[in-house]
Amino acid sequence: MIVDTSVSMALKNEFGKYDIKGMNLFKIEETNSLFKSVKLKLKNKNTVMVQLKCPLCGKLHAFNYCVSNIVNQEIIVCGCKTLGIPVLFIGEDKKIRQRVMQYNKAIKEIYAIF
Repeated sequence: MIVDTSVSMALKNEFGKYDIKGMNLFKIEETNSLFKSVKLKLKNKNTVMVQLKCPLCGKLHAFNYCVSNIVNQEIIVCGCKTLGIPVLFIGEDKKIRQRVMQYNKAIKEIYAIF
């Protein structure tokens, strides 16, 4: 069985939109240069720790995910623990792009109201 280890990350930026970058789970330490506020660390052979400086509240949030969950789930959502708003998506590129397009469209419509 061939497992696709290429995934995408989408991080909410200071303007409320999401920026998307691709990564490979076999090169997890190299992904730390993609977003300066996100750090990924392999805790052991099965667990990835995601640390991010939240663009919404400014606090540091940490999440632990099993590598198999990252590969098998369509999307993993890391949210602001203070406000409960999605900040980072990790998963299959196509699904990430669809989700980001929905969020960015909603944000654009909200700004249009004001």
